[in-house]
Amino acid sequence: SQMRDYGASPLKNAQAAILVMGDPAKTDLWVDNCAISATFIQLAVTAMDLVSCWIHINGRPMLKEEPQGAKAEDYVAELLGIKDGLKPYCVVAIGYPEE
Repeated sequence: SQMRDYGASPLKNAQAAILVMGDPAKTDLWVDNCAISATFIQLAVTAMDLVSCWIHINGRPMLKEEPQGAKAEDYVAELLGIKDGLKPYCVVAIGYPEE
């Protein structure tokens, strides 16, 4: 939840999270493929009577007031030790419904 100062708060109390990444060197459709994958993850989560929230990373700044500053994808890559070439696209936060 520290990767962005806005829009990432669902990660704070999520029971699980799935990071969706792509490799731009392998295909120019990596963004499309990641979006499709994240959507299928959310559909599978719903089928298990859980809830999810898509938290966008790719191209997003860490600080809303500094759009040209540090990027969320760089923070996540460093935090998780992601190797060069792979790019974080989004995180799907997963949890139990509140009701």
